[in-house]
Amino acid sequence: MEAFCKRMDLNYEIEFSAISFDLPERGLALLKSIHANINPQFSIAATDMHVFGGNSLSDIRVRVSMFNRNAQIEITTDRCTISFLNLLNDDHLTICKICISLIEKALKDVLTNVQFDAAIIKPILYLELGRGESSASSYLTSLTPPNSRSSLDEIGNVTVHPGINIEVDNEEEKWNVILNAFRDRAEDSSLIVSCHALYSEKGEIHGLDSRSEHLKRLINVFLNNIGLDVSGFISEV
Repeated sequence: MEAFCKRMDLNYEIEFSAISFDLPERGLALLKSIHANINPQFSIAATDMHVFGGNSLSDIRVRVSMFNRNAQIEITTDRCTISFLNLLNDDHLTICKICISLIEKALKDVLTNVQFDAAIIKPILYLELGRGESSASSYLTSLTPPNSRSSLDEIGNVTVHPGINIEVDNEEEKWNVILNAFRDRAEDSSLIVSCHALYSEKGEIHGLDSRSEHLKRLINVFLNNIGLDVSGFISEV
């Protein structure tokens, strides 16, 4: 089945190995470093940079919005989360990678005692099925044997929409990936593929480029295994 990747949302998390007790005092310095690293290439307005306080350490956070709020950076005492919405092409993905690398540099420059423990990459792909299939639910139903589908008739007149879910891990290389395919309730012919990939810093796959390439291969194998030949910018995930 041919499919086209219409757009993608991407969430990238950096987990810290220990709580950053420096963040409450270094929040403004971290904002300055993020601005100094990113702003020469991608504009950040003063109104889009925030430091939040609170009564507990978990309330402390630094937040930066970018690209008309289609991207957000949030740093707490235990992690950095970088979110991108509505990625439409290869150039957008390249910008994401540049931003992530610059943010990692800013973190290391300011929070010098922080060590990274793991990276979590969570892309969500919105696929449009090609000609011959107008229902993502029907397509997924055709992939699942009848005896594997839940029967919920006892709770009323309901329709069950199956999905595809797998988990893959490698204990030696210290990575774990969960892949899901399910229908898009907003559009009958649209199928959503979500992914949750964890790469330990103690593992064998290091760096954004290596992890991106590894995850790209896993996603493409998953898509091939469910009978999808996807065009668009999926090869750059």
